[in-house]
Amino acid sequence: MPQLDAGEPIWTVDTWIVKPEREAHFLKNCGALGPGKMTVYRDVEKASFFWSPAKWENRGALDEWRTSDQYNAGLALVADDVLEHKTHLMESVPEFPPK
Repeated sequence: MPQLDAGEPIWTVDTWIVKPEREAHFLKNCGALGPGKMTVYRDVEKASFFWSPAKWENRGALDEWRTSDQYNAGLALVADDVLEHKTHLMESVPEFPPK
């Protein structure tokens, strides 16, 4: 797998499995998990599964945000709502579409 250039943009796709009947509280507070406006999607068949994509200027910007007091305070707001949280780091695929 190629190494991501430290100056290249990076995307995250966060997935969240939320406890039953905690979805409203999660949605009310999950906006604090991003430095700006967040986009959140809910699975049509599993109401407790959410995902959120975000684009970052580079890996350093992501790391700075994820170690900030503001992000950790946002995590604390939803800690009792979440059963599982995963972050997937994504990069663009310059060879797609194939020529």
